[in-house]
Amino acid sequence: MTRDLAHLDPRRFGLSSFADLLLERRPVIGEDPGTFAQFHAGLTHSLAPMTPYECVLAENLISIEWELVQRRRVRDATLNQHIRQIIANAYVKKAMDDFKEWLKERRAVIAALKEAHEDDEDDAGWEADNDEDSHTTFDNASNNEDTYAPLDDDADADAAEDCDTDEDCNEDEFYIFEDETADEALDRNEAEFIAAGQDLAARAMSRDPETQHQAYQKLAEIGLDPIDLMDHAFLAKSDAVEQHERQIEGFERRRRDVKRDYDALQTSRPIEARSVNAEIFDA
Repeated sequence: MTRDLAHLDPRRFGLSSFADLLLERRPVIGEDPGTFAQFHAGLTHSLAPMTPYECVLAENLISIEWELVQRRRVRDATLNQHIRQIIANAYVKKAMDDFKEWLKERRAVIAALKEAHEDDEDDAGWEADNDEDSHTTFDNASNNEDTYAPLDDDADADAAEDCDTDEDCNEDEFYIFEDETADEALDRNEAEFIAAGQDLAARAMSRDPETQHQAYQKLAEIGLDPIDLMDHAFLAKSDAVEQHERQIEGFERRRRDVKRDYDALQTSRPIEARSVNAEIFDA
């Protein structure tokens, strides 16, 4: 004779609700806020537990599935952290090399300009042509030597003012202030290049396809290939990745075992049983 499990009363088991069977779960640092609740609700609906014991097994299965998701996220984070560092370092090295080359060329151009002025004017006249707030610029993209010239008109002075903050300065334009030494300019630009390199690494891992595509183009400009970066990260972090993979394999085995037990339990339950999921998880 078949038993009817459609109206199970939790009080028969000394419970005020079947939800008392489940332990309260607290969020773990690193999880995306709110995602576990959605994950839990979706899998609970799919598994459709109908008895208290099915609910316990379903909860175990959901926990294992969630742990698998998080383990893969940690593995990927390990690789991404290494790749971010490679990108940032490569960007800074390329930018610093370009800036040093620009300084070298700038000195040569300024020396040539001084020599040309000395034919008609003395050194005092040269200094008078440059007010104390001006600085010279050089467009790295165009490599136009004319931009080495002192800023002595209103348009160039406005351009100098526009580059007073990091946000206003184009990343492809180098500049040095009048009162800066070469070493001071190197230090200031290195700090800016580090920030720009970190920003490029973040954009290369953006979830927005267009942002990521633009970052990939910039990577190509500094000689980096995304596939090579991934390969380098797997090789460099092989021990950490292997450890994560072993843990993932262990959770996958546990998942298969629990799912087999859950399927066997569902197969043996009475036909008349109806889901008590709403009472268990909404209580």
